[in-house]
Amino acid sequence: MTFICDWVKNLFNGDDTPNKNYNREDGANAFRSQISKWQEREGKVLSSYTFNDIVGGKIDMIVASNIHRKVINSTPWVANDVNFGLKDYWATSEQVIARSNGDCEDQAALIVRRLAEAGFPYDKLGITIVSGHAFATIQYVIDDFYVLDNGYMTNVIRNAKEFFPYVNYKGKALVPIVGFNMHTEWHY
Repeated sequence: MTFICDWVKNLFNGDDTPNKNYNREDGANAFRSQISKWQEREGKVLSSYTFNDIVGGKIDMIVASNIHRKVINSTPWVANDVNFGLKDYWATSEQVIARSNGDCEDQAALIVRRLAEAGFPYDKLGITIVSGHAFATIQYVIDDFYVLDNGYMTNVIRNAKEFFPYVNYKGKALVPIVGFNMHTEWHY
């Protein structure tokens, strides 16, 4: 198993961690089928992306912040059972655009698409699944990434290394489980 962020692995291993018995591999395996189905469907809509290359393959946090804010302000959260009649369905960015809404992983998919269209390096963009939630990410160094949440945890882009030790979901520490983009999957 490979880990993209050793600090996350270390943060949640040891006696002082709130989820020391959590098995990340089991958590990642639970999402593997959904991830591959989404990657296949999103790959088919890649041709509909409108590439503007605003940032020229660089990570520009002002542009990222503007895109993030625009997506979360114009794409309200709506549950899958309302949108698709299913308990859990990962929409493609094209479906999110058509419906102008979606749940957390749908909003994350749209944020990733808009960043890619603006010229952000796609291999640095992803979606991270945590216990009970998902958000878009931009990896800016080998061992850290930015969190672009849909407003559930935060409305501003946050540095993950500083953010995760303090975030709770239903009284439990938020644990990154798996991350992915259209081409790959990684474990934390």
